[in-house]
Amino acid sequence: MVEILRTSGHKVLQAATGEEGARLLDVHATQIRVVVLDFVLPDIDGLKLIRYIRWRVPKVPVVLTSGYLSRKAGEALLASGRDVTFLAKPFRPSALEKMVKNLLQ
Repeated sequence: MVEILRTSGHKVLQAATGEEGARLLDVHATQIRVVVLDFVLPDIDGLKLIRYIRWRVPKVPVVLTSGYLSRKAGEALLASGRDVTFLAKPFRPSALEKMVKNLLQ
C-alpha cells in the first residue's frame, strides 16, 4: 500500500504496529490528511486504532483494509463510524488511489 500511495505522489508515514501508528499520529496529527490501515495489526486490532484516531483527529478520513472480513461485514462493522471507508483485499492499486483521492477532495 505504501508504494502505491508514494507512486501516486502522496507523502506516506508508515507504521508496522498499531502502537507505532498511534505515536506517528500524535507527532504528525496536524499534517495527516487520511489514514489507511489494515484490520489485522500485530499488537491491536484495527478497530481499536480507529477509535484512537477518532479521539485524536476526529475529522481525518480512515480507510480500513482487510482480507479477512467480507465487504458486507466490513461495511456493517463500520456503519456507525464517521469518515471510515472499507476496502476489501485483494484490491487493485487503482482502487486505493481513487479512494484516497476522493477522500482528499
